[in-house]
Amino acid sequence: MPFQSLDFALFLTGVFVLHWFGTAGDTGRQNLLLLAASLFFYGWWDWRFLGLLIGATLFNLLMARALEGATDKTRRALLLWTAVLSNLSLLFLFKYLDFFVANFTRAFSLFGMRFPVGTLELVLPLGLSFYTFQAIGYVVDVYRGRCPAVRDPVVFMCFMTFFPKMASGPIERASTLVPQFMQARVFDERLAVDGLRRILLGLFMKVVVADNIGVLVERVFQSGPSQSGSDILFGMLLKPLHVYADFAGYSEVAIGSAALFGIGLTRNFAFPFFATDISMLWRRWHMSLTGWFRDFIFMVLPARRSSRWILVRNISLIYLLSGFWHGASWNHLAWGGLNALFVGAYLYFLHFEKRRLFKHPLPGMVSTYLLFSFTMVPLSGDGLRRSVGFASRVFSPSLFHVPSLFLQRQTLVTLSFIVILFAMEWYSRNGPHGFHWLEGIPSRFSRWAVYVIVLMLVWMFSGNPNPFIYGRY
Repeated sequence: MPFQSLDFALFLTGVFVLHWFGTAGDTGRQNLLLLAASLFFYGWWDWRFLGLLIGATLFNLLMARALEGATDKTRRALLLWTAVLSNLSLLFLFKYLDFFVANFTRAFSLFGMRFPVGTLELVLPLGLSFYTFQAIGYVVDVYRGRCPAVRDPVVFMCFMTFFPKMASGPIERASTLVPQFMQARVFDERLAVDGLRRILLGLFMKVVVADNIGVLVERVFQSGPSQSGSDILFGMLLKPLHVYADFAGYSEVAIGSAALFGIGLTRNFAFPFFATDISMLWRRWHMSLTGWFRDFIFMVLPARRSSRWILVRNISLIYLLSGFWHGASWNHLAWGGLNALFVGAYLYFLHFEKRRLFKHPLPGMVSTYLLFSFTMVPLSGDGLRRSVGFASRVFSPSLFHVPSLFLQRQTLVTLSFIVILFAMEWYSRNGPHGFHWLEGIPSRFSRWAVYVIVLMLVWMFSGNPNPFIYGRY
């Protein structure tokens, strides 16, 4: 049930009405409704994986209870590692096993050794990468004493399966989300209106901006490395915008949908392309994931503050792991490696020396965007060799040709939508989302005129909905 579909609009409306009018004032019944709606939402994608989701949820519920009740250090450590490794094994089975088997057999085939081992080609369950990380974070937080184990199974299942965040996050912490399911929820008109505003913004980012950019990016990178360097550079510069408008658009719809039920989700993006260095960009990009890696990986790495080199090494490891989390392929590892290289170099040579390359923020924003665009080249090819071909072609004399797509009507229309999105974000840069600038307009008529125009654009471009990019992760 894609967020940009009519099915989801009807589903969301129905759950909203039942939540506030059918179960109003009864938190327990509201939670039961949200749990039933979340399981229905997940089952709409593929009902066969409902058992996996429910089983994983109940397993972590029981493990956290046992962990909280254990007093012996050895038993606590054993319970913790059992829970963590069980969650990781689930992720490994569905997402990484085929990658390791394929590379294992390929490596030994170089020496003439054959292994009759085939890949399983399992379907990746919806949201698996997200809800396993959320479960691990919860168990570790209980172990550290940062949150109590949840006793109410309905509340915990709502925490794990809440449908707005189910497909692609944000990755939530129990300490912030669980209390919201436990306390009484009263309808807040201002919060609901802002939720609708964020849903509309997210649909604009996805349907109008991201999907139109995606058509251009696909034309460039499906044509192969034989085209002109200028065309490939044009596609490289559009790729980050495509991923951002798609995933940030999803996040806005998720946060806005949750707000309709009085639930606040974690902000996932904070206008990352206004960052003046690559490290700052990553602090503003997919913040729930980067925060997870910071709290549960980086903070437990040995000697993280003993020297500048060790700190950079540990941070680089985080980016490699982040790349592998995004996909079981060498391309994703290369993407993580490039980010590790650029972020590590920035920290080592500039950040710790308290040096800045540019006094004005604009050159910093432009150079940061160019670096980030280059890191995404591995995500544009089916294999590393093809990605290297794209990158090398950029540095050929054909770089100085006019891109063949540049003067086409669709390109000009898409670029105009990109300019509109950037303008909205610039004027909203001190707020929580890209429609924040509308709060400064006193005229209700003017605000509604903007909403109607955006809604019309969404309707015009919603004929053939494309899946969200992060739905594959």
